Amino acid sequence: MNNLQHIPLDEILLLSFHASDAGDNDLAEALYSSFISTKDKAIKLAEKAAESGDLDIVDTIFKSIEKAKEVTKARAQKGERNTNFDLSLDDPINNKCSENLLETQSLSDYSNDKGIKEDVDVNNLARNMIMEFQQNKSNNKVVKKHSKKYSNHNLNGKSFNRKNTNIDTLLKKYLKEEKFNAAEKRANKLLLKEPNSAYLHNYLGVCLTQQNRFDDAKKAFDKSILIEPNAHDAIYNKALINLRFGYFDKGWELYEAGLNHNIREVFQEFLYDKTPFWDGKPFDGTLLVYGEQSISEQIMFSTIIDDLLKVHQNIILVVDGKLKNLLQRTYENIQVIGSDENKSLLEYNQHIPMGSLCKFFRKKVGQFNNGEIKNIISSFEIDKQTKFLFPDQKGLKIGISWMDFDSKHSSESHLSDEDVSEIIKFGDHTFINLQFGTIDKNLEEINQKSSNSIHQIPGVNLGQNLDSYASIINNCDLVISVDNMTAHLAASLGKPVWVLLPANNNFRWMEKTENSIWYKNVLLLRKELGKDWSKIIGYINSALG
Repeated sequence: MNNLQHIPLDEILLLSFHASDAGDNDLAEALYSSFISTKDKAIKLAEKAAESGDLDIVDTIFKSIEKAKEVTKARAQKGERNTNFDLSLDDPINNKCSENLLETQSLSDYSNDKGIKEDVDVNNLARNMIMEFQQNKSNNKVVKKHSKKYSNHNLNGKSFNRKNTNIDTLLKKYLKEEKFNAAEKRANKLLLKEPNSAYLHNYLGVCLTQQNRFDDAKKAFDKSILIEPNAHDAIYNKALINLRFGYFDKGWELYEAGLNHNIREVFQEFLYDKTPFWDGKPFDGTLLVYGEQSISEQIMFSTIIDDLLKVHQNIILVVDGKLKNLLQRTYENIQVIGSDENKSLLEYNQHIPMGSLCKFFRKKVGQFNNGEIKNIISSFEIDKQTKFLFPDQKGLKIGISWMDFDSKHSSESHLSDEDVSEIIKFGDHTFINLQFGTIDKNLEEINQKSSNSIHQIPGVNLGQNLDSYASIINNCDLVISVDNMTAHLAASLGKPVWVLLPANNNFRWMEKTENSIWYKNVLLLRKELGKDWSKIIGYINSALG
């Protein structure tokens, strides 16, 4: 084992504090990021050392973390605050550092739980960690400032942020690795010691939700809220269960808890605006409506705009810049602004996030209009140009997308290359690639495995140029997709869409139905819990054969 004498966590924190005090915000943030990265690697190293029986290394890391805690405590006692590290609105840096340090459970416990094992060489891990710190230390003066200052740790939209909570490290690992059964057992074990932990009851509810045990999950969320009435994460998670089962009035009311600590990831520059939050009533002035979450959610919530215009006409809509042209073309009478544009000169009197419109316009099943929506309008010129790029072959032109890169979605939502090759080989049809991202190797593998192949439309960056992407979709007869941006864009364009869903899916698709309440032209194909995609692929092959 390396002669690892010290992990310089305390030194990094001190340098960060000094840089902040000196007004060098970029350097302060870079150093703090280095502290977080080094701390996380130290925890991983401690696990490996504990498994290999090297208690000296465990002790060294434990002492290093304790020193960092002492540095944070000393600063807190001085009453110093650092607004440059304002990750959660107005928290002092010592609180934030305390939260991160409290996430490290007692390192002596690692040897008692072998739930997670990897073939990692402890010596190399220690060596790489120290080398990386030294490199960061020498380069930190040129590191650029991070643009995102507050990060929710979400899984399928569920927040696990809780201030001043001693978060068991294994709980976080189990969730990250989607070991929900093991996570449930761990949470129940810890609840025996801490029965009044709102965090643990919320965590347990999340684990149960991921196993489709919704009644038990709701009880866990209720316990969390009973212990801590302002447990916004538990309230938000309870909202998602209500919405999943069609209790829309109550669900959208609870959904508003997601605005606290920006769990819902709305455009934060507007969320805390001093202008009034819209109450659903018409008024004399301009209403600002702004996006939240991913492009998928913004497309879905944009289906409400037609109903909104019946109540209030003077609207400014701010959405992801990639959506601007599509929505401006669709809603000519409102001003659509891209999130990447300068918005400092916008004038408006009241504001509301897109998702919050639901509490006014989607409180009952009937308000969804049986999925009848105003279709998004693609560019007629680009549609015509794209048509000439399609292969001239018989059969249906079927667009296909099989992955989603949204970290909030489970790995169970993806299709493997083998799965895709099984889908495209049946029937005399032409398959068009709608999968964005770096997928050249995937396409090569899929085409090699199948007697058919997936065609790429040349010259289009699918993830960036949504105007051209929409035109490719518009020239397809059918779209087969997992739950991602492709599914929502295709549905909003009015194309027939078959959406392949994992057993535990997003609340918007509800439960035990093949129809979407949001889009009338969507067919939902649900994978069974614990099963692979073979049964669903069989349905598709039968329909296309």
